[in-house]
Amino acid sequence: MKTLILSLISLLVPLAPSTDITPTDWVTKQISVESFADLSIESAGNIVVLYNEKNTLQINGEGACVEAFETNVSENTLHITKKDGFDNCKAEVVIGAPKIVDINVKNGGIINLSSVKADSMFASIESGGIISLDAQEFLYGKIKGGGIINYKGNPFVHTDIIDAGEVKRN
Repeated sequence: MKTLILSLISLLVPLAPSTDITPTDWVTKQISVESFADLSIESAGNIVVLYNEKNTLQINGEGACVEAFETNVSENTLHITKKDGFDNCKAEVVIGAPKIVDINVKNGGIINLSSVKADSMFASIESGGIISLDAQEFLYGKIKGGGIINYKGNPFVHTDIIDAGEVKRN
């Protein structure tokens, strides 16, 4: 009986409709960027920051979603925003950087930059978001209107939290 059930399941699984995005639906867009050490992110969703010797920017996702991101570098800061009407887009922003000193997140986003170690880090969240980072000596965590800053390392931590939020060690 057990063998019969397993056989039926193995025959039916390939027939099940798939609601996942297939790799052929995904587009990768490489964007040339000037040098930066700070990030300003607004309503941008999932962002991964990886250590790289030079600054890079790549957006992966559904075709229209990839085009929904606006990016520019000014005053040593990479600014990333997502246009209105693209809240349900499936996309991921991948940033390469040798270092990040300052990160500001506004209106949500999940930002993982724990692979880029920093001696000091200033992290700010306004109106929700999650930042994961690795600070070795000093971390200033500012949260207004909810958010979480997760950190690795053993830095001196100074927090400024208004209307809920949490800064905690992983």
